[in-house]
Amino acid sequence: MTRIAKFYIEAIFEITGRGLVVAGRIVDGVISIGNIVELDINNNLLKREIIAVEAISAVNSKKTNVGLIIKCQGNEEIKLIIESQEKPSIINITTKN
Repeated sequence: MTRIAKFYIEAIFEITGRGLVVAGRIVDGVISIGNIVELDINNNLLKREIIAVEAISAVNSKKTNVGLIIKCQGNEEIKLIIESQEKPSIINITTKN
């Protein structure tokens, strides 16, 4: 896998019916659907696919944040990621190849 971007996490949460959202901003590179997010969960590197990328803009802010919707293996994994991830942090985004 090749690193193509870095992402600064500001929040991680779940949206019912959509899944896990990693919200923050792109530090460098370009992020697309199908890329892989690398999350350090309890000293284990978890690699999960990005299934949606959405812009999040605040009313009184000049910056645009990004929400990455991540494909997880179930509700238990979503809960584990939300509870385990130290925020804020910078994560790598890679390609599948």
